[in-house]
Amino acid sequence: MAKELEFDEDYLNLLSKAWQKFFRRFSEIETLPIGEWKPLHHIAHFSLRYHKHYGKRFSFSVIGAPSSSKEVYLIKRVAATLGTSNSKILKEYIDWVFDNKLANSKRKIRSIGFFANTDFCNEFKLYLSEKNRIYRHTELPNEYKKIAESLDIYAYIWRSCFC
Repeated sequence: MAKELEFDEDYLNLLSKAWQKFFRRFSEIETLPIGEWKPLHHIAHFSLRYHKHYGKRFSFSVIGAPSSSKEVYLIKRVAATLGTSNSKILKEYIDWVFDNKLANSKRKIRSIGFFANTDFCNEFKLYLSEKNRIYRHTELPNEYKKIAESLDIYAYIWRSCFC
């Protein structure tokens, strides 16, 4: 388990059982497929990126149940602002903000709500559409190449282009 995802047992013992379970599940992001992530896992990923960026742990509001915490509400708000429930896109968005908006910036974020910025979301959507745009020189993904090879389409394309 990544050191950044581990919590000190003395700290965890100060918390309720629900919060202890919440924080202990952070390590699931290392093994669980991204498509199966829940808000808890996105918060864990955010916390990991925050720790790597600032060198400090993100502070959580440990009031009430974790499922109704401010952080869970805010990560759901980010997904709503982004207009998706796709875990892969939400993870990519979190990474994109850290890499493009915070990397060379003096900004210091204090809340997950920073990510619910509509300007960032719209800029990310444009980035995604440009990234996923297909050109004539765009190489096919491997799964399509395998299908083409199984149908012997590559041989046809190769012969038609160079004969």
